[in-house]
Amino acid sequence: MSPSSAPGGRIWRATCNSAWRSGFLPADGDGGEAHHRRGGRGHPARGRARPRPGASLRHLRPAPGEGAAGARGVVDRPAAGAREMSGSGLSRPIQAFAPEGAPATGRPTGWDRQQMADRLAQESQDGWIVNLGVGIPTLCSNTDIGDRDILYHAENGVIGYGPVLPAGEEDLHLVNAGGQNVSLRPGAAIVHHADSFGIIRSGRIDVTVMGAYEVSAGGDFANWKVGKAKGGGIGGAMDLAACAKRVFIILEHTTRKGEPRLVPRCSLPVTARGVVTLVATDYGLFAPAGEGFAVRELAPGITFEAAQAATGAPLTEGR
Repeated sequence: MSPSSAPGGRIWRATCNSAWRSGFLPADGDGGEAHHRRGGRGHPARGRARPRPGASLRHLRPAPGEGAAGARGVVDRPAAGAREMSGSGLSRPIQAFAPEGAPATGRPTGWDRQQMADRLAQESQDGWIVNLGVGIPTLCSNTDIGDRDILYHAENGVIGYGPVLPAGEEDLHLVNAGGQNVSLRPGAAIVHHADSFGIIRSGRIDVTVMGAYEVSAGGDFANWKVGKAKGGGIGGAMDLAACAKRVFIILEHTTRKGEPRLVPRCSLPVTARGVVTLVATDYGLFAPAGEGFAVRELAPGITFEAAQAATGAPLTEGR
């Protein structure tokens, strides 16, 4: 949008609404190489003069062939062929998330992005303040948390928000850190950006959920710069990684080229070292264990052997 001259020689820029902004967000939300947030190679903003219709609601759409209920379905037992892992620190039985009517055999399906967020959201405890980063992590606010009292925190100052709202119900002035229009839960507050970071830096965040390009077996993660891309800014991720009590990461298990994102050591510039406690991917739930990753749970249709083949570090069963 072109700047215009204002009285007194000052320059003003019209405030863009969230639908316009959302057209410039990563389509996959996981920090994929082809979707660098600073406009690097392959950014969806390049070559497009207007947003795609419904861009701000793409995360609410069920996967092809699924109904609205199927995209969020929960089953009490893992599908055939899936392993259910358990370990210390779990406060509730693990549930396996799978689309309704998903085949028990055949091609592995794993979790879609909403199911990845649903599974990771189950780890949040009653009374926690949970920061949700940009991309797939924002989907955690769509999860039904039952009677647990969880306060979702957005870096931009929205404290206590709820699910992303559908078209026609949104407030264009109310967005989360990813620019999505969200609802407010009872007791929510809108605070200054500095106050939002005051909550972070004072150590009040029980867990931050962030996306990443890579996670290492030692608990390092990289989520702010890709390859040889110029520029880039680490932003609030450094504050969250340093000050939150726990760091959860959610990302696709492999890149579009099929290369693993769970690796022995990060090859990209690291955001923080040794802080990641839990990782959710479309293949399952994993915990960094030093030399490799411990498998906490595998998604329906994903075998241990398939997960190991797609992981750059050794996997072990257990906590």
